[in-house]
Amino acid sequence: MNDLSYALRNCASTYFEPELFRRNINHFLQTSRTVTFIIQKEKSNIPDFDNWYDVNVLDRIKSDRVMKWAKDARNKIEKQGDLEMHSKLEVALMSSYFNSEDYAIEISRNELLNAGVEKLIKHCKTKFPEGFETSVGIKIERRWVCNELDSIELIQALSYTYSRLYECCQKLAEHLESSLSDEIPNPVLITEETVAEKQVKLVKISDMSTYSIATIKKTYKRDDFTCEQIAAAAPDSGESVTTPYDLQTAIQFHEHMATKIFNKYDNHKNTLFFLNDEWVPMFVSQPFFSDRIDKYFFWRMTGEQAYVIKPNAVVFVGESWIREKPHLSYPTPIDEWPIKGERLKLCAVDRFGNSCSTEWAIERHNDKPSQLGLPERAGHVSEMVFLNPVLDGMGVDPELRQPPN
Repeated sequence: MNDLSYALRNCASTYFEPELFRRNINHFLQTSRTVTFIIQKEKSNIPDFDNWYDVNVLDRIKSDRVMKWAKDARNKIEKQGDLEMHSKLEVALMSSYFNSEDYAIEISRNELLNAGVEKLIKHCKTKFPEGFETSVGIKIERRWVCNELDSIELIQALSYTYSRLYECCQKLAEHLESSLSDEIPNPVLITEETVAEKQVKLVKISDMSTYSIATIKKTYKRDDFTCEQIAAAAPDSGESVTTPYDLQTAIQFHEHMATKIFNKYDNHKNTLFFLNDEWVPMFVSQPFFSDRIDKYFFWRMTGEQAYVIKPNAVVFVGESWIREKPHLSYPTPIDEWPIKGERLKLCAVDRFGNSCSTEWAIERHNDKPSQLGLPERAGHVSEMVFLNPVLDGMGVDPELRQPPN
């Protein structure tokens, strides 16, 4: 089972490399059959083997379409060669927060069947102007299916096979009054890893790297997120702050926390909160953006997370530059526009489209701590362009958040 989990991870990690993916698919299916072969080989050491095996292995395979496919696929690989697979491939240049603005790249049959990520990137680099490497990314979406199981994506089918075999071994351990080793990856954990790798890959042109979000699980309780945190952050503050119970009080809470954190550390990291129905964080992320394409990648991927998690509201706090568009006759990447100021900004939106943004001008001084100006508040979700992928995931009505001219 450890070998099988390793093979499954290899399938996911080579999803966009057709030849390696083919080899790893074959290896996974052959290894999956080895699990049941070893059980049969040890039948003399398993009490009431025939009855147990019929109920927990044979009957399950007969009544399970995916497991029957996995069994037949292994036999085909052994006797006839590779599986018959087909793939859908879409490649696009992305230079904004909006999927609708992506520029689709035409893909030939040869690229569809044989091209890995590196070849696809070289193909795409001829499609955009020089000098915009930090403003343009490549989105590659691929879907593999097997002809004999064409309604299910292949990684999902393999993850399902792994889960069923894990259950089989777990039942065998119980039958032997024992337990599975903790070293064997739980299907829930390994499925999270592998399914996250399938279908979509985002690539930065500037350094040819792919983008991902690392997550650490932590459970928050309402008692962990109350006005007492304000007192801990700023014990000398005499201001009254209410523990959040709606969007308005959540905004007040985060405004207060943002200013206290900035005053304490002389800066504020980018921080995104997904809030649940009790206005407690259910997901927190602190992204670092090295260039503009990092922002596009992060917000699009976070939009996918919002679709799955379905937060009640989102709050984002971070520092940003204020730039002035130059009067030039040729296009210039926005990162090269002159900086004329700096600000701390908070944006909040709930699932109904209610929104608010707060900004504080930042005054930097060489010989003393930085200072925040007075808060400037607005309630226009349309100005929060970068949040649009998240709002898509939340299901907020598009008419409430059209991007400004």
